[in-house]
Amino acid sequence: MRRPAGGGSRAFRRVALILALPLLVGLLYLGWQWSRKGSDQATTTVATAGSLIADVEREGISDARIVRAGNDLVIETYEAPETVAKRLQERLPGSKVTRGVAGDFVLSRPEEKGTVRVRRFTPADSGAGLEDSAAGLSVGGSGSVAIILDDAGFDLRAVSDLLGLGVTLNFAILPNAPHAGEAAELLRHQNAEILCHLPMEPVGFPSVSPGEGSVLTSMSGDEIQKAVRSAVEAVPGAVGVSNHMSSRATADRRVMTEVAAALPPGWYFIDSRTTADSLAGEIARGVGLRTAARDIFLDDTRTEDAIRAQLAALVRLAGEKGSAVGVGHLAPETLKVLREDLPLYQQRGTRFVRASDVVK
Repeated sequence: MRRPAGGGSRAFRRVALILALPLLVGLLYLGWQWSRKGSDQATTTVATAGSLIADVEREGISDARIVRAGNDLVIETYEAPETVAKRLQERLPGSKVTRGVAGDFVLSRPEEKGTVRVRRFTPADSGAGLEDSAAGLSVGGSGSVAIILDDAGFDLRAVSDLLGLGVTLNFAILPNAPHAGEAAELLRHQNAEILCHLPMEPVGFPSVSPGEGSVLTSMSGDEIQKAVRSAVEAVPGAVGVSNHMSSRATADRRVMTEVAAALPPGWYFIDSRTTADSLAGEIARGVGLRTAARDIFLDDTRTEDAIRAQLAALVRLAGEKGSAVGVGHLAPETLKVLREDLPLYQQRGTRFVRASDVVK
């Protein structure tokens, strides 16, 4: 009997389809497993992206300011950034250190997205560019100079070093610094004058953050006063306040009125003058607070020559005005200049005084 034309080819196709179907199913299954594996790997990457950052935070870096920046962590330190980065690398398996583009050092792990950037501490929102009162002054006679060293509470060794000079200095302790309480205790034992360096909202917030417990312009009056009282309590022995960052907050009349109302009786306010629009002094005087304003920043330019020139300008200004206020930081370059120059100025008749002696 003859088969219908084309019957063989149809039968062959049916057999081929039957044989191919398990193979197709197998390929689809393998593809699904592969995609699932890739998804799991992606999930694992996301889940562990912050583990380097978590490890660094658990290390409890001292003498540094740590700031979150998206998926990254920024460590600002008075030490050499390379030294800090390599010390972390030794403690954290699988991490590597590379040099950044701005003199910083980047700590990373190949399988993670988050990085840790270590850089030299710079006083953000310090009012760089504002005209200093010393411009154009000639050399004057002796005067009273109040030097306030901001951001104490990170490097206790630097504080101890300066106390050994035998020169009157003032230390503004950040209440949210890791060693705020220890710094206050050390300074109290040495009878040094302590200020609470009140963190306040700068222009650029929240990208630029003054840290936890800061006074923000979005706060209610009660919240501002509570933040001020908490900061004051974190710095035992303080007798006055200066403002940290703060270029937005000190220009806000409502905010500064609440800040002034929250300060303990008898305290004073030193305006770091991080903005030309600051109302801090005006409002302090209006409510009967003693106050003064920063005349010269010592270390906006972080070189020994520049700091030495600013210190000389501060001394000249004190000779002209009778008194002057300088603000600096516990950076290595600043410390070196102060250690070398302050005893010499003191020998020549410059009086280094407490901040409470220059407020009015």
